[in-house]
Amino acid sequence: MAAPKSLRVLLYNVWNLPSYLTDGNSRARAFKIAERLSACRYDVIVLNEAFVNKDALVSQLSESHPHRERLGRQWYTAFDSGLLVLSRHPIVRSAAEHYALRRGVDFWAAKGVVFACVKTPSGLVNVYGTHMQAGAAPSHQRARMSQSEQLAGASSTCTARTCRPAPPRRTRGRACRRASSSPRSSCARPSRAARSSLAAT
Repeated sequence: MAAPKSLRVLLYNVWNLPSYLTDGNSRARAFKIAERLSACRYDVIVLNEAFVNKDALVSQLSESHPHRERLGRQWYTAFDSGLLVLSRHPIVRSAAEHYALRRGVDFWAAKGVVFACVKTPSGLVNVYGTHMQAGAAPSHQRARMSQSEQLAGASSTCTARTCRPAPPRRTRGRACRRASSSPRSSCARPSRAARSSLAAT
């Protein structure tokens, strides 16, 4: 039996917040990151803290990584989740969920988890992207614990119901639909936030 082909996955915190919250060079840095990513041979790229400049971050990946998933803003947040999943291979199922508990400044960022079932040459592979609560205060630690429990539940649901070959059909509960090019599929019961286009930052 032939050995399975390898799958190269990159998790990258790109520190792309508005310039007044970082070093003032967020957009220039985003284009530099895009150059580096385009030169690498990763099959799946998971970006976090991609709060702004998404157009710059993906500017050189439109052909190499055309399959994408993200988790957008909630109505009351200043930022979206900052999560972006890019794949060379088709994403045949997807789901996204905001964390119910966030504390401090993270309350204003719609942090959560993005799930993608990627159809690779060796078969289906589950990929999860997340960015949890920051900080060391007791309230931050409690939020991370809550988020860990929510992540465990979401991953169990998506793994059991989502990443399996099946024709498109009407779903109930938290099962997810087959991905399509437009609009991007999401959970049958998505969070309030509607996903905006990648270029909207």
